[in-house]
Amino acid sequence: MEMPPPDPSQLMQLWLEFATKMSAAGSTVSPESPPSDAAKQMRGIFLQALGQATEQYMRSPQYLASVKQSMDSSVAFRQQLNDFMAQIRHATGGLARPDIDCLLMAVRRCETRTLDKLDELANQLNNLENRLNALEGSNAELAIAAK
Repeated sequence: MEMPPPDPSQLMQLWLEFATKMSAAGSTVSPESPPSDAAKQMRGIFLQALGQATEQYMRSPQYLASVKQSMDSSVAFRQQLNDFMAQIRHATGGLARPDIDCLLMAVRRCETRTLDKLDELANQLNNLENRLNALEGSNAELAIAAK
């Protein structure tokens, strides 16, 4: 069963109660002394409420929409920057990254086609070798039978 996130006013009330109880008990907080059970409990409640509020906020449609908009803007900016840099390189007579990427893709296609043809030729050569071995074997049998 999931608890609803506490109201901020409830958190403030709990914090005030904690502070008054601690001061009434004469407790002093120092870095050397370990926290009391009440302090540990209060810290746990506070961190749980903070975690729930953060998770609720991060799952909200408004937050998700803003993150999506931010990511879309970043991608669009990056694309504009890449296009601008390519235009600068082309204007100065240089090569841009899209040009090199296109060239690499063409080389990869040629490589793939060459390897496919080599595989095809290797298969044809194996077939010819098998047929030749079969012919030599039948010729040897005929020679033995003729004797």
